[in-house]
Amino acid sequence: MAAAAAGCRLVSRLTTGRFGASAYLPGRRVPGVEVSGRTVRVHVVGRYGHPVADIGSEVREAVAAAAPGAVVDVVVEDLDTGDLP
Repeated sequence: MAAAAAGCRLVSRLTTGRFGASAYLPGRRVPGVEVSGRTVRVHVVGRYGHPVADIGSEVREAVAAAAPGAVVDVVVEDLDTGDLP
């Protein structure tokens, strides 16, 4: 799920956000992904210049394909402006 979200064209990176959103697996932590029952919440930093709704839709579709049957919530925590002055 994390790889699906991170691979989206409109996503700069996954983020833990203000509250440390992470999934815990044996021996490791997956930053930016929370799983509770059937719900997957993904926290991302989007690329500046694209509507937040488009960023959310792209991530939702990618994660839903990686986790069929999951309810996918996307939190766009910030926008990456890259090299803008």
